[in-house]
Amino acid sequence: MDLTNYFNCLNQNNKNLLEAIDRIADDKLSKKTNGWSIYEILEHIYLTDKIIFSLISTPSENKSDTNEIIGTIELENVLIGKKYHKVKSPEILNPKGVIHDIQDFKNIFSKQRESLKVNLESGKIKVDNRIFKHPFLGEMTVEDWLNFVIFHTKRHIKQIEEKIL
Repeated sequence: MDLTNYFNCLNQNNKNLLEAIDRIADDKLSKKTNGWSIYEILEHIYLTDKIIFSLISTPSENKSDTNEIIGTIELENVLIGKKYHKVKSPEILNPKGVIHDIQDFKNIFSKQRESLKVNLESGKIKVDNRIFKHPFLGEMTVEDWLNFVIFHTKRHIKQIEEKIL
């Protein structure tokens, strides 16, 4: 994986999310329409990133012969192309109602994403062929998981934008 390219994509992803939420009137942030409120979606993104970062920071006995099992194109198709295909989030990733302030979200989200970049740059998180299982997609390599972070966020940016129309 080309980390420079990944960081560019991650930075753009961060920017897109933060710009999307900057366009939302305060009264719409906690309003529930068709599922989670925007605050709950943001908390879910944060929780998902946190679990993924923790997961890919650990060793795994399972290894792949390739750097990607699912691959970028398929992840994008599953997460963005099939955005109306709802999957019930695992309980651990369900929002608990702790996000109530956009600036607080921006701070914790930005710190978490920056921590990911620092750990990737330093080699503390290795982009190798370790395999970790996704509850619905099955086995995924570290590279798959890193790409999942971006497409998962893109999926929810689209949901947020639909809620504010």
